[in-house]
Order: sequence, then C-alpha cells, then structure tokens
Amino acid sequence: MIKDNTLAIRVGNLQLDNPFIAASGTYGYGTEWGELSSPSEFGAIVSKGITLNPRKGNPNPRLVETSCGLINSIGLENPGIDAFIAEKLPEMRSFGCKIIVNINGESEEEFGILAKKLQESSGVDAIEVNVSCPNVSQGGMAFGIDEKSVERITKIVRNEFMGPLIVKLTPNVTDIRCQARAALEGGADILSIANTYVAMSIDVRTRGSRINRDYGGYSGSAIKPLTLHLVHQVYREFKCPIIGSGGIYALFDCLEYFIAGAGAVMLGTVNFTDPMRVVSLKKELLEYLKEKNVKLPDLVGSYIEFSK
Repeated sequence: MIKDNTLAIRVGNLQLDNPFIAASGTYGYGTEWGELSSPSEFGAIVSKGITLNPRKGNPNPRLVETSCGLINSIGLENPGIDAFIAEKLPEMRSFGCKIIVNINGESEEEFGILAKKLQESSGVDAIEVNVSCPNVSQGGMAFGIDEKSVERITKIVRNEFMGPLIVKLTPNVTDIRCQARAALEGGADILSIANTYVAMSIDVRTRGSRINRDYGGYSGSAIKPLTLHLVHQVYREFKCPIIGSGGIYALFDCLEYFIAGAGAVMLGTVNFTDPMRVVSLKKELLEYLKEKNVKLPDLVGSYIEFSK
C-alpha cells in the first residue's frame, strides 16, 4: 500500500491521505470486496446510501451495461440508519481511511434525523447529503432539482452535524451553479459533483426497458466530459471545495478533474471493472507529481481560461 505525504490533500475541512474516494453505491460498506481490494487504499470511502428505515431496493433487473457505461436503478437498498450504526459502522472504522456516510431522506425532516444520529455516533468523518433522492411529498421529484429545497436540507443537516458536510448535486438541472449556490448558502463545506445522469435502455425484442424501471442513473466513462464541465463551471463561479465524480479510469481523467477545480475524485463504476484500479492510480499520480515537480494542491483549479 502506498503511503506518501505527497498524495495528501485537504478538501475544505476534510483531510485525506490521498485524493481517491470510493463512491457511494459502488463499494458497498468496504467489507464486501474481500481480497480483491482493500478500503485502506482509498483516502475515504462513502457508504451505500443510508435511509431512516430499511429498504429492500428495486426488483431485478436493476443493472444494465451499455457500450460506454452502466445504468442502475438499485433503489437505495440498505439496512436503515440504526442497523448501519450498530452493524456496519464499527467494522468500517477499522479500515484506516476516512468514513463518509451518504444519507437519503424521503422528507426534509428525515435528513435532520439521520444527521443527528450520525453526529451522536463515533467514527463518522463526514456526511454526504444525496439531494438526488425523491421527495415523496412532492410526487417523487428529486429534492436536488429545487434549489430552495437544497438550501433548506443543507441547513437542516448543518444544524445537526458538526463535521465536514458534503452535498452531492444532481447533474439533471439546467444550471448546476444555482444548486451549488443554494448548498453553499445552506452551509455545505464541500460539493460533490455529480450524481448519475437520467438515462434509459430499451430491449428491442420486448420494446420495454432493460431494467425494472423506465429510467435509471447512468455512470461510466461516457459521462466524464459532461461532469468535468460542471466541475469547471462551479469552481470558476465559487472557488469552493469540490469532489469530482464521473467516468474516471485513467490518470489523465483524474488530472483533468484536478485542473478543473476538484480537490479529490471519486471512483465509482471503475471499481466493478478493476477493483485494484485505485492502487494503480495512486502509483501513477505519485510518479507524475514527482516527474513534473508539482504539488497536488497546486494542480487544483489551475485551468488556463481560453481567450480568443
């Protein structure tokens, strides 16, 4: 395992040994990987999405591969917050990396309850608020589409949780800077950009969806240029701490995110195709920084604006 201070990075008020984070929903609770991958290789791992009550998730099929990515509709399968704290969190604390808990509420009030329970638990280094989940009182529309909801939810969580607060924004909006502003004004320390894109896949034989929903969330290499643009837009506007997430596989993907303004990056779909990719990326990044004689923080936001 590579341990080198050269890879250390501070993203807002979250200090990481390295800038690689296992994205929510793609790494379980870190215990499922056995000998394939060690959670300690990451600077942090994000739990599966946790809800107030247990959820079985959506029925199968709920994953489908495309030529350039993956569509999922898992449905937030998890044991609920109390079982997570009692059964999952203790083992996660032993990994030697930062532990970030992804929370999802069916109402604005539920976010506050979840945050309070995590504040009262030891071993939680940060919360990632998933505002892409549906607001059941508003007909299932994602909270994150409404910037006023984003601000209110962020304030509610901020009032209950004292540690680093990350808000995970949805890319499925007209101008993500509106949602970014709302989260920052609500008290977010860090923005996670971004969640999956709404997508679909049709079985031409049946003329129906290839997953057990009409639409799902799209991830994988195809979305990197789209999300990179969102990261750059938000960083240029606010110069705030950002975690970039979407389509990362090679070192140059990571470097692009750093240069656009992200202080850390999340590895998601790549964990399924290459569980040890984080090890290679750490080695390659270390070599790059030493070869170029540059420090990682100096890369962040170093994009040179195009001028005619």
